[in-house]
Amino acid sequence: MDILVSLLILPVLIIIIPIVGIFIKLEDRGTIFYKAARLGKDSKPFKMYKFRSMKINAPDIRNKDGSTFNSKDDPRMTKIGKFIRKTSIDELPQLLNVLIGDMSLVGPRPTLLDQISMYEGNEIRRLEVLPGITGYSQCYFRNSIPVKERFKNDIFYIDHISFLLDVKIVLKTVVILFQQKNVFSNDKKMEKRNCVKLCFFSDIHGNCYALDEFISNSSKLHIDQYIFCGDIFGYYYEQDAVISNLSRMKNLYCIKGNHDQNYLNVCLGLEDENRFINKYGNSYKNISEKISAENRAFVENMQDSLELNCEGKRIGIFHGSPMDTLNERVYPDTEILESNKYKKYDYVILGHTHYRMVRYVGSTTVINPGSIGQPRDKNGFSFATLTIPDGEIKFHEIKFDRSKLVKDIEKNDKGNKKFIDILFKNEVN
Repeated sequence: MDILVSLLILPVLIIIIPIVGIFIKLEDRGTIFYKAARLGKDSKPFKMYKFRSMKINAPDIRNKDGSTFNSKDDPRMTKIGKFIRKTSIDELPQLLNVLIGDMSLVGPRPTLLDQISMYEGNEIRRLEVLPGITGYSQCYFRNSIPVKERFKNDIFYIDHISFLLDVKIVLKTVVILFQQKNVFSNDKKMEKRNCVKLCFFSDIHGNCYALDEFISNSSKLHIDQYIFCGDIFGYYYEQDAVISNLSRMKNLYCIKGNHDQNYLNVCLGLEDENRFINKYGNSYKNISEKISAENRAFVENMQDSLELNCEGKRIGIFHGSPMDTLNERVYPDTEILESNKYKKYDYVILGHTHYRMVRYVGSTTVINPGSIGQPRDKNGFSFATLTIPDGEIKFHEIKFDRSKLVKDIEKNDKGNKKFIDILFKNEVN
C-alpha cells in the first residue's frame, strides 16, 4: 500500500515542490529541503526529508520531556515555515523516504538520534517497524500529549497493526489536517494539561505503623485517587485500627486480598482460624471477635477486583492477577502470557507478592507497588504513584520505627524470628 499510495500522491508533490520552494528561496535564499538525521526500523539511521520551515542555522530547542519544541510563536520559524508547518505541507517530502524504503505512510514518528537513550521498558519496540509520516498518536492527539504518552500509543499501534487500522489512521489524518487542532505544542501547554495522580498501595497485613506513615507521606503528594490492592489481614496485629484508618481516607477504592477473604471465611464459619494461625501466626487468633461490626462491613464491601477508566486509560486492579484475582502470584520474573485479560487494559495493577515491579505485556504496563506492611524484596516498604495521561510511574519508600512492631511480634508470636527478620530484609547486604 505504501508504494502505491506514494506513487499516486507523487504528482501532487512534483507540483508543490517548485511552488513551496520559490517561497522558501525568496524569504531567505536558504535551502528548500531540510534533511533530519533519524533512526528507523531496527535502529537504522537515515535522512528524513522535510520542507525547511526554520531560519538558517536555527538552534535545536527541546521540551523538558526531550521532544522537539514546536510552538506557533517559535521565533526560529520563517513566515512560509509557519504556514507549511500549520498545514503539514512540510512533511510531504517524506513520500520520498517511503519510496526509498526508509519510512511507511503509517507508523511511529521517526526517532531522534539521541532519543533512544530516553527509552524505558518496552519503548524500544518503536523501532520494530518502519517509522511513519503519520501514526496512531499523531492522528488522534497530534502534539497535544507528552512524549511518553506518544511512545505508549506507538506500542499500542504496533500490537494492533493491521491494514484496516492503517486505513482508519490515514482517513483520520486527512480530517485533522483540515481541522488544524493541536498543531503546535510547548512545555507550558503540556503543564496545563489535566493530569490525574493515582496512588497504589498494597499488603498492609496489620502493620498500622507503616500505614500511618504512608498516610502522612502521601498526603504531601497531591493524590487525586487512592487505590488499595488488598490484604489488611495476616502476620501482624492491628487490623481493626488499619480498617478504621482506611475508612477515614478520602477518595479511596479498596479491593480484597486473599487474607481479607480468609478473615471473612472464618467469620462465616467456612474456615477454621487455627489453620491460618499455624500458617500466618497469631494475628488470626480470635480474629472474628477483634474486628468491630462497622469495620467488618467495610471488609465485606471490598470488591474482588476493580476496573477504572481514567482520562481515557483503562486500568485493571487485582490482588492476584486478571486470571485469578485473589491467589495468583506474579513476580518480576514470572512468565506472563499476552492474553486478552491483559490486553484489554492500558495498566494492570497487582499486589500479593510484596515485590515492587514494572513490567510490560504488549502495550499493557503491569505495576506492583510493593508492600507497605511487609516487603519481601530488598526495596523496602513502598507504594507507587501513576500520573495519567503522562504515564509517569514513581515508587515511594516509607520510613517508620520498626522497633514498635518488633515488640508486638515478641508479645504475640514470641520466638518467630522470621516475622522480625523480614522487616529488615532491605538492610541485608
